[in-house]
Amino acid sequence: MILTNIVFQSVILFARFGNGIATNNLSKMLAGLMLPGRPIGNMYFAAWSHNVVMSSVSVSTDLKFAEYLKIPPRTMLWTQMYGIVLGGFIN
Repeated sequence: MILTNIVFQSVILFARFGNGIATNNLSKMLAGLMLPGRPIGNMYFAAWSHNVVMSSVSVSTDLKFAEYLKIPPRTMLWTQMYGIVLGGFIN
């Protein structure tokens, strides 16, 4: 729930003002509170939560560019999802 709110707020702020929330340090603090004494779990939580926020900001930015270029939103969304899945396998 907290991560969903952070993602939503960061995307809205980035879309409106071009600047979002610095989620890297925030996710590490949340992981430290939720998983005390477990450094590996802390690092996994921090990496995955920050990557989710940055991917959602990137997707929203690309959708905005697609609107400017008159690309249909559904086509752009499917192309982005394909790129996210392919990038996950490659990385």
